[in-house]
Amino acid sequence: MSETLEFFPLPKYEDLPDLELYMDQVINLVERYLGSSFSRDGKGLTAAMVNNYVKMKVLPPPVRKRYTRSHLVYLLVLCTLKPVLPLRDISLVLHSELERLGEKVFYRKFREGMQHISELVAGSCASDEAVPDLAVYAPAILHSAIAARAEQALAEALLGRLDKAAPEKPAAKTPAKSAEKPAKPAVKAKSPAKES
Repeated sequence: MSETLEFFPLPKYEDLPDLELYMDQVINLVERYLGSSFSRDGKGLTAAMVNNYVKMKVLPPPVRKRYTRSHLVYLLVLCTLKPVLPLRDISLVLHSELERLGEKVFYRKFREGMQHISELVAGSCASDEAVPDLAVYAPAILHSAIAARAEQALAEALLGRLDKAAPEKPAAKTPAKSAEKPAKPAVKAKSPAKES
């Protein structure tokens, strides 16, 4: 069973291509690096997703439609964390850590953390059984699901603390409404006929 749990063999930073790539090349690399763990439901990274990440300012824009090693780092982290955290929260933490540590150090720490956790999980669920048995796997499945939910709740609580501590942003200004009478409806409703 442990071979199916080694699903975070992220490449070293130095092994990521240090050249400009087109969108389809980036998508193929991300899917190759993340393998089957990336998309159990068959929905992998798409060009539309990448474009949305750029529009939402989660991912830096490409330069002349070309992507770099930096884009790969962002996308590998985004695609790894997206099933667990909302994109807004991933973006907040990702940008903070990249600013604090720099891209190379951040990615190295992220990669090492993923490798360490996946080794722990794989080791705790290793089995020599030729045929999987639900009675053997059920406790590990429940334990993993509970642990995953607890870790997700911790991440959400910490993000909630950040939200509470963040200074309030001024409300977006809405166009000033004129002091004149409200506009009349385009179609007047017929009033019912008076009965005598």
